[in-house]
Order: sequence, then structure tokens, then C-alpha cells
Amino acid sequence: MSCAPGAGSDLRRPKGQLRWVLRLNLQELTGALAMKFAVEEINNSSALLPRTRLGYEIYDSCGTSKVVLQGAVKFLSEGNSSELHVLCNYTSYKTRVTAVIGPSTSELVNPTGKLLSFFHLPQISFEASDENFSDKAKFRSFLRTVPSDTTLAHGITRLLKEFQWNWVAVVGSSDKYGEQGILQFANQASQNGICIAYQGYIPENPNNSAFNGSLQEIILEIQKSNVNVTILISSIYETQLFLSSVIKSKLKMVWVASPSWSLSQTIQQLPGIQDIGTIIGFAVRSKRLQGFEDYVRNILSLIQEERDVLQKSTTPSEDIVQKYFYQIQDLQTRCKECGLLSPTNITKILDPIGENLAYRVYLAVYCIGQALHHLIHGPDMNCSDDASNLLPWQLLDEIKSQSFRLNDDTFNFDSNGNLNIGYDIVTWRNYGKRMFVTVGDFQKKLTLRRLMIDWYTTKIPRSTCSRECAQGQIKITKGFHSCCFDCMTCPEGTFVNSSECSSCPVGEWSKPGSKTCQPPTFYYLTWGDSYVIAILIAMVVVMLLIFAVIVLLIKHLHTPVVSASGHLMSIIGLLGLICMCLSVFFYIGEPTQWMCLLQQPFLSMSFTILLGPILVKSIKLVFPSPPSRTYLHWVLNQGRWTIILSSFLGQVLFCAMYIKASQSFAMKVAAMDVDSLDIYLSCKYEPLLQFGLMFAYNGLLVLLSFICSFMAETPINRYNSARDITFAMLALILAWIIFIPTYVSTAAAYKSLIQIIFILSSCLGILATLFFPKCYIVIFKKELNCNEYFGICDEGDQSEKEM
Repeated sequence: MSCAPGAGSDLRRPKGQLRWVLRLNLQELTGALAMKFAVEEINNSSALLPRTRLGYEIYDSCGTSKVVLQGAVKFLSEGNSSELHVLCNYTSYKTRVTAVIGPSTSELVNPTGKLLSFFHLPQISFEASDENFSDKAKFRSFLRTVPSDTTLAHGITRLLKEFQWNWVAVVGSSDKYGEQGILQFANQASQNGICIAYQGYIPENPNNSAFNGSLQEIILEIQKSNVNVTILISSIYETQLFLSSVIKSKLKMVWVASPSWSLSQTIQQLPGIQDIGTIIGFAVRSKRLQGFEDYVRNILSLIQEERDVLQKSTTPSEDIVQKYFYQIQDLQTRCKECGLLSPTNITKILDPIGENLAYRVYLAVYCIGQALHHLIHGPDMNCSDDASNLLPWQLLDEIKSQSFRLNDDTFNFDSNGNLNIGYDIVTWRNYGKRMFVTVGDFQKKLTLRRLMIDWYTTKIPRSTCSRECAQGQIKITKGFHSCCFDCMTCPEGTFVNSSECSSCPVGEWSKPGSKTCQPPTFYYLTWGDSYVIAILIAMVVVMLLIFAVIVLLIKHLHTPVVSASGHLMSIIGLLGLICMCLSVFFYIGEPTQWMCLLQQPFLSMSFTILLGPILVKSIKLVFPSPPSRTYLHWVLNQGRWTIILSSFLGQVLFCAMYIKASQSFAMKVAAMDVDSLDIYLSCKYEPLLQFGLMFAYNGLLVLLSFICSFMAETPINRYNSARDITFAMLALILAWIIFIPTYVSTAAAYKSLIQIIFILSSCLGILATLFFPKCYIVIFKKELNCNEYFGICDEGDQSEKEM
């Protein structure tokens, strides 16, 4: 189709010529009528192009490049000639027409667009959406009133992301429309994390014996891919064949329709189409043309009247016979669709697709008309130029640079020749009959009214290869599709960094599945903790028992039982127990530098104070009566304090070595290996060598005391002091045997509690085995509190002979 300013003209056929038509394309007819309607409307308007009339010529392209190029060459001829002159400079060359509207398909736009662009002749297509035409180096004069395939791909991608569908199939027709549409969508899908599970093309030749088998193969592949959404970018005819097979296969899912068939009543009326699922389509945004239906109805009425006259006329005039009779008769034989040209079939011509196309043609004519108006009449409505001298490139520049208004909408072409017209999002709804319902729109951004969509399931269908990973999980891709993956939770000590788990920085930690790391929270035993209060109560009870024993021993200081226990040395041992109980305070509260330096040395020396007198007593039991005036006699009598002092000083030496070698507590905390968000803060027992020497020294004292008491002879009918020491040392050894593995295997939060329990249990064990039996005799068995029972001689200083 072409549109040019100048004298009005009608669509005429030369005498004696007949165009052989095999089928009638109702959409192309609707487009031709829309252009004719728009031209006549402008010519009858006093506001747009006054004193100027538009003419037009309409050519049938027959769907082939050869025929369409013949018409294009005529458009480029100068004046009324049919010749195209070869010139060195076409700047002032005036073509036969000033603008071209059409053709409708990308296959026909490709040759004509390059040819017309050489002459800068404006060409506006109302149907060609191929993205290649946006290349202004090749198609500098091409414009269109339909969005490009890239815009459609953007819209479909946004729709899929709106419903979080990333696992889809795409099927297209085997023509340029389907191929380019799928190519543009595939590019957008890959950039937006959408995976195409299957991509197929509907075969071209439906008469081929393998055609139905090919359709079934496509359907089978879609079923095998486990998708719930399929994008169908295809022309109406191929879509009808494909969906007919879908209906037979009972395949049900969400179908995303391209603009070519989203408003098709032909497909809408297929039997069983309501059983294939939910259809959501993209339709080029349009409005109903006021008066166009009446205009078409009037033309169809004229055609019907002319047909009736010819059919009823038994003796048609020579002029009618020459002009119409034989042509109409032959057309009716060869073109079955031509019988649809009657007012009763107007709904087949002006179906939703036809009305949508008519609006785009109407819009193209008005863009040209308003551009001509600006060039010819100017903004002050005064004629500033002669229409006959108007050159194509002048009109092209005007169309590209101006905005146009139509029915309260403003339109303009971008630098690629694309009009700012978007899509309506439609769905097919069934209220007694299938109908189209607009549920949103897309132009740069998507607007959607979800509640208006009727899903084939009870809720929005899912179409994903894998479930979405939760926060704190990363995707482990399976196979070749990025949408198919396993979800792995990042372990503790790592955080989600893009698509991988990264280790936390030094000094920080994280829980499993964290997005960030954070410094740990330190906690420790506090005075208000319930179990600390319970321990303090237990410690007070033990200390009260110790004080009670001290008071009892002092009260009966000169009795045989106390003399046998060593008098003052037994009191020193009890003071060692008190110091052990007091060491509990070093484990409660926030650790500090001084607390950590004194914690273990204080406990070690408390043990030594307790064990020194016990060791002396144990040696005395092994050698009860050493010869007088011998070194052993002196050691076990006058020199016993030397043993106690020496053992204590030895422990002081080891404790000093430990304190000197210890690192500051702040440095230990700074160098701490963080392996949890909640870290129990306690003193670090380093260096291990000096720490081990302190407690190994006490262990040696315990072992010597145990060996000596074990080697002592068992007295007959007398109190067995060696038994008490043996059981006391066994109690300590048993406590240590239980404590060490328990402490190692216990969580950090409970290590201090284990140590406190060990200390208190050791104190209680010593009391129970070493002092309680003697207290029992003092209180309940006073008759046994005599020298004979404890083996004390009358002569001599008893303090020198017994401890």
C-alpha cells in the first residue's frame, strides 16, 4: 500500500486485465480499508491539510518479493512515468509517491526497505516487527507502528519474572517472524536467568506426510521437559495446526501468545481450546476506530448489491459484461473466501485482530498526514510551501522529529524508527463463550492485575526446574541449564558471596546459611547465673564443714586423736582446703589479666599446702621409729617443717615460671581462633609446659603420699592412719582421672563449671576420708580417744613423736 499527497484517486483495474486470486487475505483487506478510511477522513477534514487532498495507490504484493519490488519501483518513478532514472544526485529527485505504508511481513520489508531507504522515501509498516529493521544504516527510512521483536521479548521476560517462571518451552513458526521472535526472546531470557527447556519450530509444509508426526514430537518434547509454561511465537495458521494437536494430546499448561494470534477468533473457536490451560497474550495496544465499522459495512453492502445485480441480471449490458460479469464469475469459482464479502460476515473481517491491525494502519496514515500538515501549512495554518515541490527526505525528517496526537494520545518515533506504542496483556476467559480480557499492559514496564487471570489450577502454576534456594544457600548447577540446580546451605564460618560460600574474615564467624559474618559474642560465668549460685552455696557448705573441723580440732588440740593427726600440721592442711575453695572465685566473672595469671598458680599452691603435711605424715608411717641421732630421725621430727617448706617453695618456683611465660590475656583473645558466634571467655592455660609442671608436681606429691601410706604396716588393735591417707590420695587420683577426660570432652561453656566441681569434690573427698573419721571419734567415740588406740607413747614430747 502507498499513500501520497495530491489529487484523490480510486482503486481501479485496467480493462481486460484479471488478477488471479486463489485466496482472500481478510487482514490485508482490512488494512486496505483502514487506509482508505483514514485518507478519506483526512480529506474531509478542515483542520488537517486544508486545501490539500491525499491520494493513494494500493497494490497486491501476492506475498512474493518479485511482485512487491515491481510496485516499489513504480513508487520510485518520477512523475507519471514508470521509469526509474539513474542519476548521480537524487537530492532533488521527486518520486511518484511521498510515503509508503506496508508491506506487512518482514520477508517483504527486507527488499523494499533497502530500496526505498536509498531514496529516503518514508516507509511505515504496520506489521513487520523484525529487530533487524531497527538498523538505520540499512533501513534509514523505515518506520513502524508495531513494537519490535525486542520489545516483545522484553515484555514476555518481564511477565515470566513477574510469576517467577524460569523453566519454559518456546515454539515458533518456521518463518522469519518465528525465528526472529525466538532469537530475541532467547537473548533476553539468558540475561534474566530464564532457561529454555525446549525450543522447537512448527514445520512449514502441512501437506507433508511427516507433518503430524513432527507436531507430536514437539508436544512430546514439551511434556518431557516438565515445563508448565510455553511461549508460542507463530502466525495464526501454524498456531491453529499446532494447538489442534495440543488439544488431541490433552496437554495443559500456561500458553504465552505472541501478538500474531493472541486475539484470534479462529483459534478461539477451536473445539476443546478451553482444555489446554491458561492463555496469556500480548496484543499491540490499540483503540476502536469510531465510524470504521459503519464504513466497512457500507462498502460490503455495495459489494453485495453489485453481486446481486450481476447474479439476477439475465441480460447484462455490454458495459457490465465487459467490466465485471466474467471477472466476478471467475473469482467466485477460484476464490471461495470472496463470498465472505457481505455485511452479514462483517465480524469475520472486523474481528479483534482485524480491528487491531486497522488501528495501526490508521495511525500510520495520520502520522504522515500530520507531518505533511506541519511541512505544508506550518504552525500558523498559512500555506508556506507548495505540496507539489515536497521531497521525500523532507517528509522523513519531519516524521522522525515531530510528535503526533491521535485520540488524546501522543506518539513519536525513536531514533530506530519504532513508535512509542506498547502492548496490552490479554487473557482468554470463558463466560459462556471465550472472550478476551485485558489484564495489564507493557511499555518499558509491566503492569498486571493478577486477580483477573483465571488459572487452570487452583493457584498460580509453578514452572521451575528446581525450587528456589532459601536465604543462605547457594546454587550448585546440574547439567547445562543454570535453572537446574541443587541448593547447598553455606556451612558455619562462611557466608553467601554471590554464587559461592566464602570464609569469614579473621576474628569473625557466622551461623550456617548466613549472608554476613560478625564478631563473636563473649560470655562467661556471672554471679547471677542460677548454677553459679548453686555452686557458691555448695562452696559455702564445704567451707563451713572445714571451719567446723578446724574448730573441733582446736578445741581438742591436746587429745590423742589430734596429736596423731599432727596438731598444727593438720590445721595447715585444712587451711590448704580453704584456699582451694577460695580459688573458685577466680572462675566467676569476666576474665582479666590478673585473674588469669593467678587462677591456676593459686589453685596449685593450695594443693601443695594441703599435700605437704600429708606427705610428711605418710613418710612417718613408713618409718615410725627411726634410730635416734640419725638424719632420718631429724627429718621426721625437727626437720618436718623443712619438708613442708621445701615442697611449697618448689611449687612457688613452678608457678613463677608459668606466670613469667604466660602471654597477656588481651593478646590471647586477639589471637583466638573464632569458631562460633557465642564464645565462652575463659583463661587460656598456656604455655602448656609450665602449666603441666605445676600440676605434675602436685601429682608427684600425691603419688609419693599414696605409696608411703600404702607401704606402711597395718597396726593391730590401733587406729590405722595409713588407711585414711591411702583413701584420701585415692580420692584425689580418682577425681583427676574423672576430671581430665570430662574436661577435654566438655563444651567450652561448661569447662569452668567442671573445674569448680572438681575443686569442691576434691575438698569434700579429703574431708570425708582424712578428717571426718577423726571427728567421728572425737564426737561419738570418746572412749577410743586414748594414747593406746593411737599408739602414742607416754614418755617424751608427743609433738615430737606424732604428728
